[in-house]
Amino acid sequence: IVKVGLLTRAASEPDPSGVLNLVIEKE
Repeated sequence: IVKVGLLTRAASEPDPSGVLNLVIEKE
């Protein structure tokens, strides 16, 4: 569920790559 939330925020963020990196770190 946390991953989904981060991915959703990625769409709002101008740079999804940065959010994707956060997802990997969270894992």
